Amino acid sequence: MQASSTSRFVDALFSSATTTSFAVTGSTTVNTLNLTNALTVANGGTGLTTAPSYGQLLLGNASSGYTLVATSSLGITAADITGILPVTHGGTGIGSLTGILVGNGTSAFTTVTDSLGLINNISDETGTSTLVFSGSPTFSGTAVFNIASTSNLTVSLLPATLLSTNGSGAAQSTTVSAPLSFSGSTLSITQSGDGADGYLSSADYSIFNNKISSSSLSQIFPFTPNTNYGAAANSTSTALWFSAGLQASSTSHFVYASTTALTVSGNFYGAGLSTCSSSVDKILWTNGGFSCGVDAGASGTEFNWAFFNGSGIRLGTTTNQVLIGATAT
Repeated sequence: MQASSTSRFVDALFSSATTTSFAVTGSTTVNTLNLTNALTVANGGTGLTTAPSYGQLLLGNASSGYTLVATSSLGITAADITGILPVTHGGTGIGSLTGILVGNGTSAFTTVTDSLGLINNISDETGTSTLVFSGSPTFSGTAVFNIASTSNLTVSLLPATLLSTNGSGAAQSTTVSAPLSFSGSTLSITQSGDGADGYLSSADYSIFNNKISSSSLSQIFPFTPNTNYGAAANSTSTALWFSAGLQASSTSHFVYASTTALTVSGNFYGAGLSTCSSSVDKILWTNGGFSCGVDAGASGTEFNWAFFNGSGIRLGTTTNQVLIGATAT
């Protein structure tokens, strides 16, 4: 039978003899194919006439056919799996999994539980057992580096320097200026001295801590600062006493008001000046020098001529006495 266009067979039954077959050349479209017998495995079928239930597996059998079986009938349980699946078969090659797995090619995996173990088991491209990051690692939390006693935390490109961080948190070299110094692993400071900055010793600190600022001179009562810089004025009516004497390293000036005077209540001593022998004697100033005697006039003359003559003998107060010299009267 031949057709020049599409031919359709509706409910057609083709019964062929056992020695012949129904052959179709070209393409054939079959909406519904009803087979009296199951499609064999040799012809691309399963050889089964029943549909599988949910969860069944299509299992090849010894008769070169297929059998629908439930998974529970296969006898596969975890207890029946023995041995360790090697890496070459998709396993790990180890029977205990703790920590982080580190691959070793076709060999069994290695497990590490600490950061040092991770570094010691991961090699870079040079095989130096160093953990290398091609970029800058970022830690979302606090990063803790536990360094063994025999190793160091090394920062490259910053040898023998004191480290600090910049505004971005990156490590940088720190410049140390005098009186601070940095050598090896020690940051030190020198002691201060004459013209040298540094730290104060405990003794120097005690002196410095007990100082009185120029704005607080009123605390050294009864002295108060005045307009004459470097001078002090008595702020009370109480007399000032210097039990150990008054000394000055340079010229001392005693400045007083126009209506007062500098008074010495006891003996007044001066270099090259002998003690005045009488309560009526006065200190006389003549020709740039001091002397003791009675002022006979405005010029500071002395009627006890013998005293001024250097004999040391003075006239008494008795009348009619005559002073006779050694060679003349």
